[in-house]
Amino acid sequence: MKISIYLEAFEPEFWGGREKRWSKLIPEIAKEHEVVIFADFTRVQPTVAFPNIQCSFVDIGPLPLMYSAKGVRSLRHAFNYTWQSRKLLSYEADVILTDQTPLISIPILRFISFLLKCELSVTWHEIWSIETWKKYSKINGFLGVILQTVAILTSKNIVVPSAQVLRNLENKIFSKRGVVIPNGIELHTKAMFKTEMLTTPSSVSLLYVGRLIKHKNCEFLLQIMALSVSEGRDWSLTIVGAGPLAEKLEFEIKKLELEHRVKIESNISNFDLDTHYKNCDVFLFPSEREGFGISVSEALSRNVPVIVYDVPENAAKDLISADVLSCKIDSLNAKIWVQATVDILNGKSTEKSESVFSELHTWESVGVQYSNYLKTLICNSSLGD
Repeated sequence: MKISIYLEAFEPEFWGGREKRWSKLIPEIAKEHEVVIFADFTRVQPTVAFPNIQCSFVDIGPLPLMYSAKGVRSLRHAFNYTWQSRKLLSYEADVILTDQTPLISIPILRFISFLLKCELSVTWHEIWSIETWKKYSKINGFLGVILQTVAILTSKNIVVPSAQVLRNLENKIFSKRGVVIPNGIELHTKAMFKTEMLTTPSSVSLLYVGRLIKHKNCEFLLQIMALSVSEGRDWSLTIVGAGPLAEKLEFEIKKLELEHRVKIESNISNFDLDTHYKNCDVFLFPSEREGFGISVSEALSRNVPVIVYDVPENAAKDLISADVLSCKIDSLNAKIWVQATVDILNGKSTEKSESVFSELHTWESVGVQYSNYLKTLICNSSLGD
């Protein structure tokens, strides 16, 4: 089978759930199929992004930056990315795989798949509500709702990473069906399910992993740290990620005099990232919108206690159960988050049963699911219509 994959972002230039998903799934897909990856490789070489993979690469760059300095998606980037999709027409394909963003690209990709007489499969990592669009932009929110609706209607063979995104998809006025193929986890230790007593160490290491963009609420992490310092706590925070708000966060760190308490790292190796997970005491994740919450699953798989923001559009909250020494908080109140962290560090031990992770699949099993799904597309071309 010939597979064309049209990507807007990939590791290590960007670190996020969808980038992690493609970095893990593409090697599995390439084992059985002929793969061509279309992406902007002007800043990161394809052999760095996809090492030791038997596939072809087509450079669609250079593209403008994905985000503006204010953290808003760039229309110039979206139009450029969509225009470059014409390069797909030069390659024979049975299936075109892509993500839902930028939204304006989906109708064009649907038309291209029609011209090539091939299937199109769109992975929707999240679907925004009208309220979220209004919060994102009072001026362009209405346009965003229209573009999202058109993108959903023109999507075909929809894949989603969680049941929550599937519900959001089906609850739209023009509802569509989709297939849930979750993100996976890497199991790093056989001892991850054992009972372990946590005691308050003299120095506490906190961790956040994710994009540095507005809805992740990274600035709130600095509020937590400022409060902990004022209370005389010996806490440190590592923020792992990149994004348009990096410069602003660095400024706030200096303003709050947290240079010796907070550090930001980006473009690190998977080995270094794993080291951060292993060394941290509590993982903080105040994001208000997630289609899955892959960094939360990574923390849990390493037996790290997690605190997440408990709001409807954050699917990461569904990864936290009563069996896990973690908690969900329904407000962004620094005092509450600091106290929750203290409670976890002083907390009564909770046994983590294997049932907690039974719904989290390994990347190998997810790869098998996805491969079977691709075979189904060819056998039944009406899937997802």
